[in-house]
Amino acid sequence: MTRPHLKILLCEDDFEVADSLAYILRMHGQIVTITHDGETAVQCAAKESFDIAFLDILLPGMNGVDCFVALKKLNSVKAIHLMTGYAGSDLIKQAEREGIKAIMRKPVRPEDVLACLTA
Repeated sequence: MTRPHLKILLCEDDFEVADSLAYILRMHGQIVTITHDGETAVQCAAKESFDIAFLDILLPGMNGVDCFVALKKLNSVKAIHLMTGYAGSDLIKQAEREGIKAIMRKPVRPEDVLACLTA
């Protein structure tokens, strides 16, 4: 069972994917803030804390890995999950070197996203 009322930061540049994931999360009682680029995600996390962030790796401007690093420095997000449709990229290797613990493959299944909320 998912924990209700977690504050979630969702950074996804595909508006339809972002809206779909946010809808699923909200249907399970979560509070979701959507951003569509890494810079805005970092700005949001500088103003408030979040329980979980879901970040697309390929974003316009600041990519998801650089966003992950910036969020780690802010220490305002408890858990960060990266999402990607690309396997074996240098960005994935960089994320692993930076200490990412979870990389979800796209298309992301709703049950995989919801499973992240139970920990």
